[in-house]
Amino acid sequence: MVSVSMITYGHDNYIIEAIAGVLTQKANFAIKLIISDDCSPDNTERLVKALIENHPNGHWIEYYRHEKNIGMNANAAFASSKCQGKYVAICEGDDYWTDPLKLQKQVDFLEANKGYGLVYTRAKLYVEATKNFIGETGGPIITYRDLLEYNPIPTLTVCFKRKFLDSLGNFKETGDLSLGDLPLWLTIAYQEKVGFIDEITAVYRLLKESASQSIDISKNIRFLNDALRVRISFLESIDQTNLMPLVQKTHYLKLSNLRLLPSKIQVSNECKLFFKNKNINSLYYLESFKQIVRSNKFLLHFLYRNSSLINKVLRRLV
Repeated sequence: MVSVSMITYGHDNYIIEAIAGVLTQKANFAIKLIISDDCSPDNTERLVKALIENHPNGHWIEYYRHEKNIGMNANAAFASSKCQGKYVAICEGDDYWTDPLKLQKQVDFLEANKGYGLVYTRAKLYVEATKNFIGETGGPIITYRDLLEYNPIPTLTVCFKRKFLDSLGNFKETGDLSLGDLPLWLTIAYQEKVGFIDEITAVYRLLKESASQSIDISKNIRFLNDALRVRISFLESIDQTNLMPLVQKTHYLKLSNLRLLPSKIQVSNECKLFFKNKNINSLYYLESFKQIVRSNKFLLHFLYRNSSLINKVLRRLV
């Protein structure tokens, strides 16, 4: 009844723990673990095959290894295409589940609440470099509009109806984006309700480099920009571009929190998008921008010196 999608690349230090969290699930339904290995250059293949042969539930595993590296998004799409259960759960090869009843609780919830398309939980945060837990992630949302501002859904904790994997065609092409879960969450939350079980069922491993976190500033900017593109594409697909100000306000607040020194060209391009979009409520947007620049004096000083357009706006605001 449940297909678990697990993508992996270079996770031989973590993959056994990730798989074990799935194979130790206690449920009154069938579980199939789909592992898609993106041509890992380490011992991942050997470790997975050993578990298939030796673990009592090794027969749950379907293992695929690509002959060449195809990238995270393509690998995730491939794994999803192999998921045939009524419900789908996700756990990447460097994370792991801690609650052996995770799937049973979530399937029971979805079976009892037919109007819900997805249910998720909280997860602990574990810093690999220091070997310490630093808190938790995950919190409830009310509607899809909450996801326009922030994404509190830990991917490794979800369980959702497989039918929604076919609904992503409504989005514009997003294959080059550095994140793949947000389009799915938005699609589900728009069409059905999203449930939250206030329990910890998994551990999210924080690495120095991953798709959603990096010490490379340019990667962090790209991640935020990709999230903006996803949200804009979603609003266009449901014909609700009136919510663009909410999305872009949140985007600029997050960018300002990075405390970056953008180039003059970057500032110019961002300002053009910021102030010249025909769909934008100018008063609402100006108020948002005022909050941003007043909370970041360094950004305020830089923009004041380098953009004639911003110069005019700031004279009204400060």
